[in-house]
Parts: sequence; structure tokens; C-alpha cells
Amino acid sequence: MPRVLIFRKSGCSILLFLFLSLSLAQPVRTLYIPDSFGGNSYLSSLVYNQVLDRIYVYSSRSENIVTLDCGTNHRLAPLHNISPNFVFNPGNNRLYYVRLADDSYAVTVYGVDAVTGLTVDSVVIAPGTRFWPMLKLDLSIPAQKVYCTTFSLSGDTVTHVIDCRTSRVIRQIPGLHWLTVFDTVRSYAYICTPAAVYTFDCDQDQITDSVTAPPDFQYLHIHLFPERELLTATLYSPTAPGRVQLIDCRNHRINGEVEIPVSGLGIAAHVLNTVNNKLYVLTPYSDPVAKIYVIRLDSLVISDSMLFPPYRTPYRILYNPQSNHLYAVSGSRYDELFYVFDAGADSLLDVFERWFAIEDWLLHPVRNRLYCIDQSCVHIFDCAVRRFETAIKAGYLNERIMWQPVTNRLYVNDVTGDTFSTLLIVYDGHTNEYLKTVDLSNQLSPGEWFFHFTTATAENKIYLASGQSLGVYVLDGATDSLRNFISGPIGGHYLLYNPVVNKLYTIPFSDFLRHYFPLYIIDCATDEVLNVIDVGQSGDGYCNPYTGRVYAAITYPPSGLKTFVICGNGDTVIRVLDSIGRPLAFRNKGDIHQVYAGCPYRDRIYVLDPHSDSIIDSVMNVYYTSEPFFYYDSIDDRIYFPHGSGNILVIDCATNRLSDTIRNCGIRHADFPENSVWNARSNRLYVANYDTVSQFPREPKIMVIDCRTNTVIDSFVGPAKPAYMQWNYTDNTVYINDHDRARIFAFADDLIGLLQSPAAGSKSRFILLAPSVGSRFARQAGIEQEIRIAAITGRVVGVLVPGERMFDAGRMAPGVYFAFVQGGKSQRLVIVR
Repeated sequence: MPRVLIFRKSGCSILLFLFLSLSLAQPVRTLYIPDSFGGNSYLSSLVYNQVLDRIYVYSSRSENIVTLDCGTNHRLAPLHNISPNFVFNPGNNRLYYVRLADDSYAVTVYGVDAVTGLTVDSVVIAPGTRFWPMLKLDLSIPAQKVYCTTFSLSGDTVTHVIDCRTSRVIRQIPGLHWLTVFDTVRSYAYICTPAAVYTFDCDQDQITDSVTAPPDFQYLHIHLFPERELLTATLYSPTAPGRVQLIDCRNHRINGEVEIPVSGLGIAAHVLNTVNNKLYVLTPYSDPVAKIYVIRLDSLVISDSMLFPPYRTPYRILYNPQSNHLYAVSGSRYDELFYVFDAGADSLLDVFERWFAIEDWLLHPVRNRLYCIDQSCVHIFDCAVRRFETAIKAGYLNERIMWQPVTNRLYVNDVTGDTFSTLLIVYDGHTNEYLKTVDLSNQLSPGEWFFHFTTATAENKIYLASGQSLGVYVLDGATDSLRNFISGPIGGHYLLYNPVVNKLYTIPFSDFLRHYFPLYIIDCATDEVLNVIDVGQSGDGYCNPYTGRVYAAITYPPSGLKTFVICGNGDTVIRVLDSIGRPLAFRNKGDIHQVYAGCPYRDRIYVLDPHSDSIIDSVMNVYYTSEPFFYYDSIDDRIYFPHGSGNILVIDCATNRLSDTIRNCGIRHADFPENSVWNARSNRLYVANYDTVSQFPREPKIMVIDCRTNTVIDSFVGPAKPAYMQWNYTDNTVYINDHDRARIFAFADDLIGLLQSPAAGSKSRFILLAPSVGSRFARQAGIEQEIRIAAITGRVVGVLVPGERMFDAGRMAPGVYFAFVQGGKSQRLVIVR
């Protein structure tokens, strides 16, 4: 707990907050993109809650579940932090989900109240060995049991049986095969193996019966129809046509078989027509066209078949007993067709051409509506009138976020589904509250979208690069309205702002078709094009904030590794550096200025003179295969290099030698500069730790590194993909973009109060200033170096030079201030009048 010291004198109260331990970064808010299902993208499945008449929409990539009210088709508050591996139990109106601990490999099953969204149960399962982070969760509604199956790296399985009434593990069953389908009426589950279909009694938790495959045949998949107490199974033989087998669930015996004139591998699904006593069998790869075979269950013969157009592969069918219709979806390279069949006459009624591919669908049991999801929307089909009546957008974040320091706003470009970005989502950087959505679709050219965006702080403008080589759009930073358009063949460009000369550079980013675009230099004051330079197939651009030079790097073969050096004032190429890659760090220590440039497939990093761009030194023994990214710590005069091995290499700029290695905290694919961010105020490095190399990747995390000690001081679960980060130095907030989940983490990163000594093994604490007489602070004993006092904006408002003992705060305005000394030790002061 913090210790609060209050000092009062002459109507002025000075509060000095002294924390007795290092204050680590804590999330203060999670920002969700509006109209985005509260953070879902790539929608994959639907689950119906028959107790509350709601539908849960979720994604295999997200831990947020969207809730739809089926009465109004409106979205309700989403359920956050729930694993997509979940089941709904109507017996107690709870959702159960499973989570695997990253370090201990312990498995926990949580129960969430569907009304309040609060966690009410948790059952810890200790596997006792390292299990692969894939878990299967099942539910038997009649038995009121949850089955959690864990899988070891060797292939062994253990099924943990949880009683929903007591929330306790009542049994562990080793070696049980995958429970395939569960009967929602009877307390049975069925297991499909190539040799047999087993009946699992959920009351006794044991296998009680089985049906074996005929000679030369094996089972592929099964389908359960509990309303008719019928199980159908697909049989495959390499020497004979496929078969569909009918199994009576009451006695678990075979009632008959029907031969299908295709291979068993070509049978995709079975659907039961309960009104006309038919079974539909989908064969999407029939020759020459796909078919749905119609089997009459009273005679077990194929009575008809429904054909699909050539090159249309059906991949999903569903029967609606309320309208007695059969629905099917087929796709081609460019579009999707949605079919409606009369299930009584087995004839086609309607065909709807849709641009989306259906990932899942759910038929409401009473309202005669069909809910279909693609990757970005829920489409609601009115089955009575045979019409798609509405579509609810999901949306997801694109990979770019940008903080605008002039207005203290955060900008995010939102992409809906697979369409490109025409929206800018704006947040207040101080409150982290959503402000507005800037829709540019009506102001852009037809079919236009923007590829990249940046800000010109001197002019308070926002520049957006055309995604179709049309030019650059200019927005007013105060109103976020379209202000100008700079035309030109500017396509697929990254925008680089040079604050030294107030100019914009369009760095061409070549696509896989090897389209080449020139580099434009634009005066940000007038938005006029100053020069056009052909730099060939470029890839990245960097600006030296001290000299104003711009470096445009060619990073892709066959052009070879080259870097064009552009003079900030002359707007011309003054030098071409051969075999030298991106200049990724610019050192500024007193009168010393240096440029650090990477060069892949070599064991060194080049140190360049910023004026002549000649090599003056090298950092050796840092072999890497892809273009690296460096982060310069100006406080400790170090460079941090996230290496592809997962480690972070630390380079001492005074000696240009490796001084330290921070292990197992860096990204394993270091091709994204925005995957890390250095906070100059707290002297911390945020690094995205995600693993795309290992067979069993670790859970992605964001690692927080104290640059004074080069130690990891905190970590938290991060995005599964590259996490583009921004630092808001006005409010000292670190933003971390979670691309797939349409959300942004906002982390308060204040260093408050007492800090540990950087000396190895030392446990001593530092107090820089302590209350004294009047409105003055006294230098703490043992602190002899210069102490600077800065406002929250970073502006230094006072200095206590060595030898001076007292600092008078009487003339300082109320607010938050920081006291700093060399090396990063700091203390927060809050003055209230």
C-alpha cells in the first residue's frame, strides 16, 4: 500500500506519494472498436441459449462472446475473457469454458452465470504432466456433467468428469477416445473410431455397447438425430462405394444400410427430414456435378437427387422443420450461392447470390429464423418469407494505430470483414474514451481505401496513403475532416514524416507483383510536391531526428541491399549505401551522433557517421537472417535488438559491444518495428513475445523490461499476432493493438515513488525529495547528483543542482510533476492548492 505524506503551509497542500515497491505497468482500460461485436473477428461458431432466448457468437481467435437478443436481434453486452472452447448448460444457465495455464500446464474449468456474466465456479484440474495446449470440452445435458479431455504430447488422453451440481471433479478416465457427439435427450454419448461406434453411458461414465464396421469398411463420421433416436454413420471402403448406416439409439443396433454411388470419402453430411421421413446425404465431390441424395427411411432406397450447377461445391446443408425447407450453400472462386429447396417435393425454390462464405449457421427453434455468420457479420434470414432481412457488422482492427500528440488522440483504421479500410476510429488519449468514427467512404474515389497513415505535428494534419495508387488524402487534425488531396501514382506507400524540415515522404512498398512506385517529397505546410525520386523497389524509410536526413532502404532481392540517403533540405539523393540495410537507431549522447544500420545474413551491425554516412565501427557477433529492428535507450545509452532467437541483445553504445542478453522474452520473428516500444519516461521496453517457430508455441505475451537493470519486471497475455504499439507521452500510456480481437490495451506506465537500486543484489530504496519547511522539498541524504523536476508533458520546470539542498515548489501550478535523476530513478509529486 502507498504511504501518503501531506504537507500544508500557507494554503498549499503538497502530497508526496511514496510507493514502497516498484510500480509495474497495469492495464487501465481495454478499448473496443465500435460496431465490432465487442472485440470479435473471424467469426466461427454460434451457440443457442434456450433459457434466455439468446445466441452467442464467438471466434476461435477471440475471448469475447457476443450476445444477440433473439427477440429484437440487438446486441447485448458482450461476455469478456471467455475462452472460445466453451459449452452452454441450459440445466443451470451457465457457460463453461476451459483455460490452460501457460507455465504450470494446469487446466481450470470456469462456470459463468449467463445472466450476470460473472464467474461463479472454477474447477482446477492438475494433469500431472505437460499437456499440449489443446483441450476438448463437452457437456451431457441429461447427466449434468462436463467432460474435459486433455491430450499429452505423447498422445495419451485423460477425460476429467465434472459434476455441474457440485462443481467438483468426480472421475478421471484415462485413455478414453474422443467423445464425438452427445445426445441432448438421453444420457449417452457416441464415439466414432474407424473400427467401431461406441456407446458411452454418461450416468455410469463408461462404454456400455458398440457397433462394429463391416469387413473391408471403416467408419468416417457419425450424425445424431435425438428427436428420432437415430444415429447415422458413413462407411468407407477403398474397393466399394460408400454406405450410410442407420443405428437405433434405443437398442444401439443397426437398422439398415444404404449404398451411395460415390466413395465414402465423398460423403460430407447427413440431414434428417422429420416431416417427410427422409434422409439427405450431401456428396460435394460427385462426378460430374455435386448432389444431394434423398433416401426414404421407410424403404431405405434412394428416391431422388438434387443437383448443383457445375463448379459449385456445396459445403453445408440444413433442414428446417418449421417451413419444411432444405438449405444448402455452395461456393465458387468469386461468390457464394444460397439455395432453398422444398423438402416435400425436393425441388428448388430460390437461389440467393451472396458474397460471403458461411462459417456456421443456427436455426432458431421457434422464431423460424436462420442465423448465418461469415468472418465479419451475422446475416439473419427470415425463413417464412425467404429473405435475408438484416446483417450485423462485426469488423476487426487493421494492424495500424497512431497517436496524435497535438490533439492527444488515438487513431485506428477499422476494417470490416475482408473489405479495406475507409474508417478512422478516434479515441481521447487522456480519458481513453471513444470520440467518433470518421467515415471517408463517401469522400474517397469509388472502391478506394487507404493503405497507411501518419501525422504531421507541425501542421496538425493527418495524411492517408491511397491503397490504389491515386494519391494522398489530407485531413484536418482538429476536425478530422478532409482538407486536401495530393494526386499522383502513389500506391502501396508507407508515409514518413520528417519533423526537422516539416516534410512528408511516401516510401514505396512494393507488392509481390513487383510494381514499382516513385518516392514523393511533400511540403506539409503547402501540401505541394517538391520532388519525385525513383528509388526502385524500396521497403522502409527512416528519418534521423537530429540531422533531418531520410534513409529509404531497399530490402528485397533481386535489387540487392541498398539504402538511399536523402537530404532533408535539398530533397535529393546525396548518397547510396550498398550492402547496408535499414538505419534503425540514431544515437544522440551529448555531442555524439551515430547511425546504427542492420545488414542481414552477416554477423555485424554497422555504425555510421551521420554526416558522411561512412562506416566508423561495427558491433560483432550478432548474426541474424532477417532485417532487424533496434530500439535506442537514450537514458542508459544502449540499443536493444530483439533477436529472432527469442532473446533481446543489449548493445553498449559507448563501446559498441554486446553488454547483456535478455533471454526468452523477445519475438521469434523480428520483422515488425512496432512490435516493441520504448517508454522514455519510465525507461521501460515493451516487447511482444509471440512464437511462430516452435511446434507447440507458447502463449503470446507482452514483456515489460526495466532498462536500468535489463530484467523482465512484468508480463501479461498479449495478442497472438504482431502487436503494434504506440506511446502516449502526454499521459504516459502505452497502447498495444490486438489485431485479431478488435481491441487495444491501454497501459498506464507511471513510475510512482520509490524505486529499487540498480546495483546487483541491492534492496535499498531511493527518496529523491522529502517535505521540508514551507513549500520546500529537501534533498534526500545520499542523493548528490542533479535532480530535475518536470511537468507531465516532459517540460523541465526546475533543477536542483549538486550542492543545493532545498527546492521551492511555491510558485509551481497545481498538477502532477516528476523528479528525475540520471539513470532513470524518479518520483512523482502531486501538488494541490
